[in-house]
Amino acid sequence: MQRMPGEIDYETVAQYWDAAAQHAATSAYLAHEQGIPDDCVQYRFRREASVVDAWTGGIGNASALDVGCGAGMWTAYLARRFERVTGVEQSLPLLDTAAQQTRGLPNIEFIHGSAIEVLGAMDGAFDLAFVGSLMMYLNRDDAVALLRAIRSRLGPGGVVIARETTIAHGVQVLDGDYPAAYRSIAEYRAIAGEAGYEVAEVRANAGYEAQEIAVELVSLLRRLPLLRRVRLEMIGTGVWRALRFTAPVSLRVAPASLRRLGVTWPRLSNHFFRLAPKQEPD
Repeated sequence: MQRMPGEIDYETVAQYWDAAAQHAATSAYLAHEQGIPDDCVQYRFRREASVVDAWTGGIGNASALDVGCGAGMWTAYLARRFERVTGVEQSLPLLDTAAQQTRGLPNIEFIHGSAIEVLGAMDGAFDLAFVGSLMMYLNRDDAVALLRAIRSRLGPGGVVIARETTIAHGVQVLDGDYPAAYRSIAEYRAIAGEAGYEVAEVRANAGYEAQEIAVELVSLLRRLPLLRRVRLEMIGTGVWRALRFTAPVSLRVAPASLRRLGVTWPRLSNHFFRLAPKQEPD
């Protein structure tokens, strides 16, 4: 099928994530490409989990859906909070990795396939649907279709928590070996509204920002001639240790100060979106 200009190449996306499955501990957060250590990934995950914990406290513990579950990091987290968890993933290598990573958690079911098609064919309702950075790999119409498909699987009072990489304005579509769409908060609000949701709350992802600061510093250091022969993992580990040692200045004060000066750093941000289906008129 021929792509229109500005559309995401789904075949290349699939190839990228199939290859990333071998980096089970870090691929979900793209840390493997910058030598970022696992403790940085775990730091980010803990910060993100605190947001999800706050938003799921009153949902109950019946069932959860992990849409685009990847290597299973969030599936395992949800399985410790909910009685039943279903993970849906199109990449078979990632799904195999997720099954291995979640051994010993009997309340998880994994389904292989396109999320829109799988959700349309399955039965049952869920109290929570978690969408972790999936819409950024979908064209806009498919992002709307995905949220609509998820809505059809939500039970009464069910909510959606989405986590997506964001930019300040508009939409930026990447091409090449890593196709993705970076969208603004306003654009995600529009997508959610078109799919039949109210955006109940948007919250900045502090864990993502910390990792992205490390990623951008690693990228800068790799340009120095003296470091070109140094192993990437050594640079990434050193950067993260320095950031943690100097926090909160390096991870909070410095980025906030730059933003007040009109400097966007790190370049990318990330946000959580809590979505609730719009109430149909009586």
